[in-house]
Amino acid sequence: MYSYVLFIFRVGEPSTSLSSIYQPNSYV
Repeated sequence: MYSYVLFIFRVGEPSTSLSSIYQPNSYV
C-alpha cells in the first residue's frame, strides 16, 4: 500500500490536487 501511495505521489506531481489528497502537509 505504501508503494501505491508513492506511485500516486509521483504521478500527482504535475497535479497538486492528487498529491494534496494523500500528502497535503508533505506537498504544501
